[in-house]
This record gives sequence, C-alpha cells and structure tokens, in this order.
Amino acid sequence: MMVKWIPASLLLLLWLGSLLRVRPWRQAATWSQKLAQFALWSYLLLLIPLCFTPFATHHGAWSGMQPIMVGTAPTNPIPFRGAFTPDFWLNILMTVPFGWLLRQLYHWRWSQIFLAGLALTVLIEGGQFLAGLTVQLNRWADANDIITNVTGTLLGSLLRGLWERFRVQ
Repeated sequence: MMVKWIPASLLLLLWLGSLLRVRPWRQAATWSQKLAQFALWSYLLLLIPLCFTPFATHHGAWSGMQPIMVGTAPTNPIPFRGAFTPDFWLNILMTVPFGWLLRQLYHWRWSQIFLAGLALTVLIEGGQFLAGLTVQLNRWADANDIITNVTGTLLGSLLRGLWERFRVQ
C-alpha cells in the first residue's frame, strides 16, 4: 500500500527542488508579485495531493462509466465520453487559478497560456497514467481532463484580463 505514495512523494521532491532552483521570491519586484508567486507555487503544491494521492475520485462513479484499462492504468481516451459530470466542471474550476496567476505574473500571449495549461495537464495525466502502470495508483488518465484543464487555464487568463481591463482604480 505504501508504494502508491511514491508518485506524490517524487512530485513533492520535484516541486521543492524547482522552488529552490527558481527562487521566485528573488524575481518578484513588488509585494503584489511576491504574493502572486507565493499563490502560484502554493497552487502547484496543492495539485500534488489532489492529483496523485492513492484515493480514487474519478467521475466513473457519477456517470457509471467503466475505465478502458491499458495494462493496470485506468483510462478514458475518448473525448467527452462520460463528460459533463461534476468532476468535468470541477476540473475547469481547478485550473482557473493557474491561468489567472500566469496572466498576472507573466502577461503571456494566448498561445503561451494554452501551452502552459497543456504542459500542466500532460504532467498530471501522463503522471497518473505512469503511476497507474507502475504502482496501480487507480487514478484515471482522462482525455476529458486534458480538455477541461486547458479550458480552465484559458478561462482563468481571460477572467484576469477582464478584471485588469474593467476594474475601477
């Protein structure tokens, strides 16, 4: 049973190593930027247990959908199969802060925000797939999650842009 905690532990070490390597607190010039950097790194830290602890939380329970097994990894490689369940919307909501913070910190173009959301999603879904193959983590690698996570990232960036544009100063 303890072996199922290896992916989360490795990602925690990767997060800590990245934090110590990047040292975002040195890059931020203002307190607002420091707070946003803290929020971004905290957000990434919270994703680790949310996505990699060995507790199955997939929407198959909501939709009655069975996984398509690839070895020992449960997957849903078919976009929109079992979609529009609560976890579909929660995945969008989960990645809105990521897009918001990227827009606040880096002022990237839409293509860069899209690629950052896609990279985060590939890390999560790819990691869940590999963990399913190696330690039978029982977390689904899901095509819907790719769609929803990127959508949430773009939505968060859009909301931040609208907030910047229309806020009263």
